[in-house]
Amino acid sequence: ILAALLFGAYETAMFNLLPVYGVRMGLTATEGAAMLTAMGIGNLLLLIPVGILADRINRHLVLLICASTTALSGLALPFTIHDPFFYLPLLAGGMGIVSGLYTVGLALLGARFTGVALVNANAAFIMLYAIGTLVAPPVAGATMDLAGPNGLPFLLALVMGAYVLLILARMRRQNPPETDKN
Repeated sequence: ILAALLFGAYETAMFNLLPVYGVRMGLTATEGAAMLTAMGIGNLLLLIPVGILADRINRHLVLLICASTTALSGLALPFTIHDPFFYLPLLAGGMGIVSGLYTVGLALLGARFTGVALVNANAAFIMLYAIGTLVAPPVAGATMDLAGPNGLPFLLALVMGAYVLLILARMRRQNPPETDKN
């Protein structure tokens, strides 16, 4: 269910602040708009393949892949920002992959709950998504004001990195390592 909060936060922070980030990093407003377009295209192109992958392999592993890839793309953005050949595909891929958090999160809810419990879980999922959309832009904007423009991608990478650790801990609890009984 945390996937919804993080996706809402990431999506809204990036769509609201990415053009500001681009301009502060020396790009034109047109290039900032192209960044948003790349993110939208990535979302359209990768959302269904991520969902199909989640239907074929462990869904927690897919969440791990999505969160890890998103964290790494956040770390890479400042180093690619002055070359659209690199930053546009990075943003497209990053947004397309992070969208998988929502898709896979819903699939996990559907596998875990039924009936009224599913309705309640879905309501909580949507509520957390909405909280992420409300909280992230001002927090990310303040981070950019305090740490400079690279505060945006680094903050999002830090949050996704923490989520990676949570996913790993959950996967370990669900599949504890076997102990040698010799």
